[in-house]
Amino acid sequence: MLRLLTTLAALAAPLLPLQPDGRSAMAERVQALTRDSQWKEIKAIPVKFATHHPQGMVKIGDALFVSSVEIKVRTTRFAKPPDANGLDRDAGEGVGHLFKMDAGGGLVADMTLGEGSIYHPGGIDFDGKYIWVPVAEYRPDSRSIIYRVDPATMTATAVLRFADHIGAIVRNVDDGTLHGVSWGSRRFYRWALDANGLVADANRSPDSFRTLNPSHYVDYQDCKYAGRKRMVCTGVTEIRRAGESSAAPFRLGGLDLVDLEDGRPLHQVPILLWTRSGLDMTHNPVWLEAFDEDRTGEHIGGLRAYFMPEDDKSTLYVYEVRTAVQVDSKAAVQERLKKVGAELYTRTDRYPDLVRELKEILAIDPGSAEAHMFLGVAYRGIGTPELLGEAIAELRQALAVNPGLLPARLFLAQMYMDLGRTERAREELEAGLEQAPGNPQFLAQLGEAERQLKNPKRSVDLLRRALQADGSFAQARYYLALALFDLGQRADATAELELVVKAGVKVADVYVSLGTLYLEARRFDEALEILSQATHIDSARPDIRIQLARAYRLKGLLAKAEEQLTIASKQSAAALASPFAQQQQAAFDLYVELGLLTEQQGQLQRAAEFFQKALDMDPGHADAKRHLAEVKRKLAQKPTRKRGGDR
Repeated sequence: MLRLLTTLAALAAPLLPLQPDGRSAMAERVQALTRDSQWKEIKAIPVKFATHHPQGMVKIGDALFVSSVEIKVRTTRFAKPPDANGLDRDAGEGVGHLFKMDAGGGLVADMTLGEGSIYHPGGIDFDGKYIWVPVAEYRPDSRSIIYRVDPATMTATAVLRFADHIGAIVRNVDDGTLHGVSWGSRRFYRWALDANGLVADANRSPDSFRTLNPSHYVDYQDCKYAGRKRMVCTGVTEIRRAGESSAAPFRLGGLDLVDLEDGRPLHQVPILLWTRSGLDMTHNPVWLEAFDEDRTGEHIGGLRAYFMPEDDKSTLYVYEVRTAVQVDSKAAVQERLKKVGAELYTRTDRYPDLVRELKEILAIDPGSAEAHMFLGVAYRGIGTPELLGEAIAELRQALAVNPGLLPARLFLAQMYMDLGRTERAREELEAGLEQAPGNPQFLAQLGEAERQLKNPKRSVDLLRRALQADGSFAQARYYLALALFDLGQRADATAELELVVKAGVKVADVYVSLGTLYLEARRFDEALEILSQATHIDSARPDIRIQLARAYRLKGLLAKAEEQLTIASKQSAAALASPFAQQQQAAFDLYVELGLLTEQQGQLQRAAEFFQKALDMDPGHADAKRHLAEVKRKLAQKPTRKRGGDR
């Protein structure tokens, strides 16, 4: 029986972005801000629905997601000091919301979050896959639930219940940790996540690991991860003169870049922007992004900010500021890297040009981890033996510059697997999961590594965890089918492959594998259908034609089988660009199938010759030996003709 194929890079889900990290670029621009920075209003967009009391905001594509609390009954302070539970007011009543809105301010979706007295969402963050939302009681020193929300489906998973009010949450994508900010941002918390994306140390008491915020400049309202173990937080401080407690306060908005290792601010700057009614722009949620654009012949770089300061009837204000950072060759390099990253998978014909482009970029910025990574990917795409070593060297250099560059670690592991160094690949994948616990891509690739290392049960466990994290991850489902096949669970393997095909994945290996299982189950018509579809997906692969010929032969359609093997024979010469092992396997399988076909046609001498050619390539192959012995037995029993050949 033919082996199931394992080369499936085309099914990789785009969970790890190849583009240079926009968070770090944003943080660099933040560090260039001063109190004299000149912000310019670009647009003011009236929001077309009741926003209640907005709290946090993230921008995904053109959509904005805003957390908000709808207050039904306001909290009331107790007349006496805090009660036995340390609470200074009652719980009030309300509803927590996560709104999805379009760029024009229209409501697209509204999901509710929280339960009972836990109804106050806070500042939110987006890690590239999930939105992280804290929902707490509307009082300090209370309780919270941390949710992980899939923005594509607007479904939420509770990952932590915690005995303090968490007012903002940040997801560190470099080491896979969560960071929480308490009421008034006076306390910081840090949690590790397990392989399932849940908090591993959820039962610790808050006072056992909290750290105090050393900055008292502003109370943080909304926070975002800013790369390299930093977060950027925006908020407000209310200033009153002594003895004027009843007077309206002066509200000053501000922005801090905070080191997540020790909680200390790396850069602080006031945001001297107010609405026409006098409300500070950072009063409620804020989203920041770096931008570089060419306008009227001038290259402009800086920060773009989205503010939503008002309650209920809100306006989305968009401002830009040119930063003091010189927009020079570094910004141009980042722009060139973005273009290279966009072409790496869409323009395989451009690999030589991309290599030249990346070498030019590295001449300008030798310390660019992204450029080293892209160069390694391009070398791998070209695929010549002499460049595979160069690809590994570039990926290792990328990790030396930035150990947290997860895509580089994943590509390096895939390279090691391509070269048969599966144990070395496992080391890289396990290191990646330490940095990003529960990442489906690393779980899936590690599952396939374990399968190749003859640990199919361990493989199945890892792959099911990958699918639990992302049920639409076709690569994980394909690898699961391979592991189930290795465990002898043919029906389950077939079912998994059928799900991949039904999902609309157009990768020939999936169809060949499913066709192989159909043949084993003697489902010949289904095998012919699925293998014929595989030839339309990739018409140049001889191994597909060989499998299709096998299906025709087993169905008894020998002429059609011979036609497919003729095509496969012609394609073998054109397959020299394929890896050597694949070429050898295809040639071996072709000789075996030619032997079986000619044997069935009664051409016993030709069949013996084909089986012998297969054995010349793999002398120990049991099936080829058995087939040759059977043909020789038939030849020995066959009467010798005086003239004419074996027909």
